[in-house]
Amino acid sequence: MITPRYHAMSLTAVLLALVFGVVLGSGLLSGPLMAGMQSDKQDLREQIDALHEQHNALSERLRNANDFDAQMAPRIVHDALTGKSTVIFRTPDAADGDVEAVARIIGQAGGTVTGTVTLTEQFVDGNAEEKLRAVLESGIVPAGAQLSTSLVDQDAQAGDLLGIALLISSRHPEPPAPPVPPVDDAARATVLAALRDTGFVTYGQERFPAANAAIVVTGGALPEDAGTAGLSVARFAAALAPHGAA
Repeated sequence: MITPRYHAMSLTAVLLALVFGVVLGSGLLSGPLMAGMQSDKQDLREQIDALHEQHNALSERLRNANDFDAQMAPRIVHDALTGKSTVIFRTPDAADGDVEAVARIIGQAGGTVTGTVTLTEQFVDGNAEEKLRAVLESGIVPAGAQLSTSLVDQDAQAGDLLGIALLISSRHPEPPAPPVPPVDDAARATVLAALRDTGFVTYGQERFPAANAAIVVTGGALPEDAGTAGLSVARFAAALAPHGAA
């Protein structure tokens, strides 16, 4: 029969053995364990230092490249756009700094900016195709002009329409022929106002002179959930491209 005293003595012996084992283990393992941890810590520190050096080197190269661009750009583009005018189109995600830089380079090239038109989220997300179709078919195409019959997407047709309205020489016919005169100010204003009032574009000025060329400024890489935004902008730009006389 196991007495309470014997049971208590057994528990005491087990506890003493555990304590002894922990103490002995700590003494035997603490040295190698600490040494290993110190070694790992040193390795990590060296890796961090190496990454810092790489980051600093890349930052320096980027600064040098930017400095080179800033110094050489005026020489590279000098007089490339003398006497030419440009209208800037920007997407909703285009950075203000990028748009300003484009305008600055146009000026350095001797050109002028007639204005900036912003394509809205409603335009680029492609979820208002029927609404845009209704605008395009509302009789706003300038007299004497017509949209390309090869364009079936509304974003492409909008690019074609804005090319007709805002750019000089709305077509490059084959065989070559004299440039097509630009549409008048009233027709141009009608096209812009129709697209603005229905939420497809915005702009900050009331009058846009006809321009020789157009530039589309976009943002960075689109997220995975961007849907057809990239395709909408690409079709718009492709339809805009045949217009102009720069």
